[in-house]
Amino acid sequence: MSYKVKVAAGKKDVQLPNGKVYQENAEVILTDAEYALLSTTAFSSGTLVDLGAQPGTGDELYDQAGVVAAPAAITSVALTGGTPPTEAQYNALRADVVALRTTLAATLVALKGVGKPIASA
Repeated sequence: MSYKVKVAAGKKDVQLPNGKVYQENAEVILTDAEYALLSTTAFSSGTLVDLGAQPGTGDELYDQAGVVAAPAAITSVALTGGTPPTEAQYNALRADVVALRTTLAATLVALKGVGKPIASA
């Protein structure tokens, strides 16, 4: 996440962790790492004004997705001996695949939308 700071009115030649020097009223976007290097006194002394996190500029924080239940336990069993599966074994395997697909679909739905990591189509 990037952060925007503003050099306060009346402050001149303020050097920020990005290595540049700014004059009063300059608004600057800093990376996480740069922002972390700022002293808290830079804000409390009135040198900088914190304008907050800036979405759309890097690592994003998203709204938490809805809870998606874990898929059901696997019901099929491994076949041994090279024999073809019975209808019941096939149906158990198919049910497992359907359960996983359903869980995956629900997970994708939970991650889509405004403020979520997957843009809605």
